Amino acid sequence: MVMGANAFDRAWSLVKAPWYYHATPMENLGPIVARGIKPNYGEVYASRDQDGGAKWVGMTKPTSRHILSLPFWRDEGDPRMSPGTDHSPILAHMLGIDPEMASFVSNEPIPSEDIDWENAMQYENPFFVEGMEEKLRQVRGEDDEPV
Repeated sequence: MVMGANAFDRAWSLVKAPWYYHATPMENLGPIVARGIKPNYGEVYASRDQDGGAKWVGMTKPTSRHILSLPFWRDEGDPRMSPGTDHSPILAHMLGIDPEMASFVSNEPIPSEDIDWENAMQYENPFFVEGMEEKLRQVRGEDDEPV
């Protein structure tokens, strides 16, 4: 927030606030509450579009019935955040996501205390497929019985 500025400037800084949203399957909630958001493939993935991030993760996790979107704040220009380069603009458009808002990465973990838990959202995964886990185990040739 812009301190010492007039009321309009302070309010405008909140409107254009650099909120990021990390979407994840509901199954990851416990570890995130305990230890924060840990990097996957060396980075923490996020979006500037809360719904968009949940759509993207839902599409890639058809075995997860619920997707969480966890907001966290980083100041404008924070060197820990940078645009992600692994999201297809065509796929973003297909999902109704602005490609400019779709993918950002943090080069370090997001501590649990940095997450705005009051504004976390839970989504029904529109891509959820009942029985998909079993189908994937079969495709991989895995047995159901523990070894």
